[in-house]
Amino acid sequence: MILRKEREAARRTGHSRPASHAEYRQRQGGKQMLLSIPKEELKERQKRFIEKFSEKGCDGAILFSVTDIFYLTGFHFHPTERPIAVIIDPNRGVHLFVPLLEHEHAQQYAAVDFVHSYPEYPGIRHPMEILKDILQKLGFDGKRIGYDAIGYGSPMGYRGPSLDQLISAKQFISLKGIIEEMRYVKSENEIRLIRESCRWANVAHRLLQNYTKAGQIAGVIRQDFNALFRDQYRIGMPESAKPPHIKPRFDGACRRTAPHGRGARCCAPYDGEHIR
Repeated sequence: MILRKEREAARRTGHSRPASHAEYRQRQGGKQMLLSIPKEELKERQKRFIEKFSEKGCDGAILFSVTDIFYLTGFHFHPTERPIAVIIDPNRGVHLFVPLLEHEHAQQYAAVDFVHSYPEYPGIRHPMEILKDILQKLGFDGKRIGYDAIGYGSPMGYRGPSLDQLISAKQFISLKGIIEEMRYVKSENEIRLIRESCRWANVAHRLLQNYTKAGQIAGVIRQDFNALFRDQYRIGMPESAKPPHIKPRFDGACRRTAPHGRGARCCAPYDGEHIR
C-alpha cells in the first residue's frame, strides 16, 4: 500500500519520476500543452472537404459517421439510438443535428455555424422527420447530395428511414472514404497531440512500475496511482487544470489468449483482489 508519507516523499524527491510539466515545457521552447485541435484548423478541414465533394458534383453533404463528424467539427459522441448528423448546406453553412440533451454540449465544443436539435428518440415525431424539415428549409430538395451513409445506423435499438426516403434529391453521391483519406497525413497539431498522449502514457506506466508490489490490493493501487498521477500532472500546471482520468486494469497474462467474454479461471498473478 502506498501510504500518504510515501506519496509526499515521492513528490519531494522526484523518485524515478518523468519530467514535470514545467520541465518538459521548458525543453519544448515554452510551448503550452495542446489539448485539442484548434477551431481554426477544424474550419480549414471543412473547407478542404467542401472542395473535395464539390469536385464530385455535390451541392451539399450529410454525414452520420462518428469519426467523420469528430474530424470535421471536434464534436465527439457515442452512437446510440439517438441520431446525430453533420450537414453542409448548398450555401456552405455547417450544421450539427443532435438530440436535445447534447445541444449545449454541441454549442460549446463543435466548430459549426448552427446547432439543431430534436426532443428525444423515440418521441412523438421521429428525429428523421425533423431532419427532413431542416433539409428542406436549407434547400436540399432537387440537389445533388453527398453522403457517407444513406442513413443513420446504430445497434442500440434505432430504426428509421434512409435519406432517399426523406427528400427528393436530383442525385445521391457516396463520399465514403474521402475524410478517411484526409486523415492520412497528420498536421503539426495532430502530431503534437499524439506526442502529448504518448508522454502522459509513459508517465502512467512509470508510476505503475514504481509503485505496484506483490501482495497489494488492486483497488488500493488504483486509488493511490490516481493520486500520484494527479500530483505529477499538476506540477507546473494552473490550479484549474483537470488531470485526465486513468483506471489501471490488472489481469492475468494467460487470459490474453482467451476470448474477452470468457471468465475462465487460470494461473494469473492476480486473483481478482490481490496482486501476487
